[in-house]
Amino acid sequence: MAPRKTKPRPTPKPARKKPADTATDEAAILLPDRDLEITDPKTGKPVTVTVREFRFLDGLKVQAEARPLIEAMAALIDEDGGMTPARLGEVLGRHADLWIGICAVATGREAEWIARVREPEAGAFSMAVWQVNSGFFTARLLGQHRGRETLSAHWAWLTSSISSPPPDTGDPAT
Repeated sequence: MAPRKTKPRPTPKPARKKPADTATDEAAILLPDRDLEITDPKTGKPVTVTVREFRFLDGLKVQAEARPLIEAMAALIDEDGGMTPARLGEVLGRHADLWIGICAVATGREAEWIARVREPEAGAFSMAVWQVNSGFFTARLLGQHRGRETLSAHWAWLTSSISSPPPDTGDPAT
C-alpha cells in the first residue's frame, strides 16, 4: 500500500492579545463618571466627590446656560494658536461663575462649596469635570465651529485620557 499523503495542518494564529487596560478604557468610555478625593473647604477633611457625565435633563439645562462659554471657546479655536490648556483656563476664568455652576451640576455640590475648593485640587477638579463631559462640550463646539478638522486637532489633548482603544488592524502582533 502506498503511503498516505496528509495535508499539513494550518498553523493556528496566535490569539490576539489585548492590552490589560482595554477593559478599563472601554468602561471609561461607557461610564466616564469619576471619583475625586477633595479637601472639604468647610471642614478641611478629605471627601469623595463624584464627577458625573451630564444626564439628559442636566445636559439640556447646561446647554442653555453654557452658551456664552461655548461661544467663547469656539472663538478661541478660530484664533491663531487655537485651544491650549492655558487658553482654556483663561476662558473658564472669564466665565468663572458659569463654570462653577456647570461644575455644581456635574457633581451635585453647591456652587459656593465648589468655589471654595483650594488649588491644586481645584485645577484637578475643574479638569475632571471637563474630561468627564468632554463629549458634551465637543458636540456643542462642533455645532458652533465650521472647521471640524481644526477642532479635532485642537481638542485631541483634551480627550486623550478618555479615548477609544485603537482600531483592530487584524495584525496579531498588535
